[in-house]
This record gives sequence, structure tokens and C-alpha cells, in this order.
Amino acid sequence: MRSSIFIRLTLALMLLVVGCKKKSTGRTYLHIAALRGYKDVVKVLVDHGADVTAKDFGSQTPLDEAIRRRHKDIIELLTAKESGLSAKTK
Repeated sequence: MRSSIFIRLTLALMLLVVGCKKKSTGRTYLHIAALRGYKDVVKVLVDHGADVTAKDFGSQTPLDEAIRRRHKDIIELLTAKESGLSAKTK
């Protein structure tokens, strides 16, 4: 279990170095991590500046993906980040 978390975190950091580019679906790596329930990866990506408001080609955000799959921890994490962003823009 620990080794799989280490691998996911390592991959997340590598993606940050390369840049969180969108795939052919328009999804960012944050979308994919949120969809699959990888809370540790979502946290690393968000903490290092991944765009939580990015929309894929279907106009879905990473939060929408987490809600669709009922990943409560990720929903809370992304909601907190989004509300922090809105507070800063006011």
C-alpha cells in the first residue's frame, strides 16, 4: 500500500515538473486524480498550483469529477481550495 502511494506521489511531482498539460479529452491530471480518488495526488497537485477551476471539453471541473464519483475527501479538499480562491478575488 505504501509503495503505491509513493509511486502516485512521485508521478504527481513529475507531472508538475513537466507541466499539467491537458490530454485529448481536455482533462488535466488533477481531473484524473479527482476522478480516480487519489486524494494524496490531488493534494500535491493543488498545493503546487494546479488549476482547480480548469474545465475539460465537457465543461467539467476536477470538483465535478469528484462529486460524480462520490469522493468525499477530495470534494472537501477542492471545495476548500475553490472557496479560498473566490475569497482572494473579492
